[in-house]
Amino acid sequence: MHLKSAHIEVLAVNLSRHMHPSERKLVRRDQINNFLRSYFPNWRLNQILTSEKLLKEKYAFFIDLVKETKQLDDEIGEATIAQEITNGLYFDAISSSIQYIEDLFALLYASKNPDFFIKNIVTYSSGKVEALIAKKYNLREVSKLFYFPYYDDVNNETETEIIYNECLNRLSNYISDIQEYHKKHHFFYIQYKHGLTIALRPFNLYQEDKIQEDKNGEHKPYLAAFDNMALDKRRSSTDIRFNQMAFMPGFTEPISRNITTLHKEDNLTRFVFPPAETNFETIKVIAYKTKSCIETIIGNLTNYVNDKGNELHLPSENFGKSVLFKFDKNPFDDEKKGGC
Repeated sequence: MHLKSAHIEVLAVNLSRHMHPSERKLVRRDQINNFLRSYFPNWRLNQILTSEKLLKEKYAFFIDLVKETKQLDDEIGEATIAQEITNGLYFDAISSSIQYIEDLFALLYASKNPDFFIKNIVTYSSGKVEALIAKKYNLREVSKLFYFPYYDDVNNETETEIIYNECLNRLSNYISDIQEYHKKHHFFYIQYKHGLTIALRPFNLYQEDKIQEDKNGEHKPYLAAFDNMALDKRRSSTDIRFNQMAFMPGFTEPISRNITTLHKEDNLTRFVFPPAETNFETIKVIAYKTKSCIETIIGNLTNYVNDKGNELHLPSENFGKSVLFKFDKNPFDDEKKGGC
């Protein structure tokens, strides 16, 4: 066979062409739909539930693996399972819950301008997302974030109005709870994520009695992270990493003699702790609240860009379920009613 010539068609793209608003609307619809088709909003929850399952089955699951990963002074590996692996799985769950919250607020930030959703969700701005997490919101602002209309004349006079107020207040309370959890646990997420500066073995090697307590479910994990910030700096700080308590491990004679210098240098070791109420159930509850909020913004944003803005959702009292509200017309077209 003799090839004499080939014709190649090139699709020319006019980079200087201005996009008409009607086209912009179609583009944002197609790109957001495409992104959300590939998005798995339950991945962080899946990770948390995986950690929980591993904790329940840890001695059977890790006994072979721990032969390679156990501490050198742990002959069998069960002490490593009882302490280092157990604490590590708890911190991993805390980390996943914080990342889940940041996923939510990244979606909320990107959704503020759906025309540039892809730009803002892919090019992650940690400062802007964290600012959004730190801000306090009233009901009207929460509604706007979640593409849901806010009506200030709803007075619980009908069953629908009662449900509307219950669901909107539930969403607002979820956001407040999520923000508070993030504030109290973000430091521990950072310590776990960067440098693994958490105390996976805060005490000495566990002996058989402690291992047996752990097997019987009678031993509560002791979760601690390392901190070094001088206490006088802490008084002017907005973080609450101490959660009312700190502990100085390994307080030897050389450390004691030089405590003032070490303190001024931000070079004095101490343990700080998550809130006393933090356990796996509190981690899961926050994850489910975050899941509900993510489902709400995804559902409402999807309906908005697909011209179904008269069908919108708010969280139900049962996790995993939503309450569908139907409007006679698209409420976003009615500015006088407080639409987004």
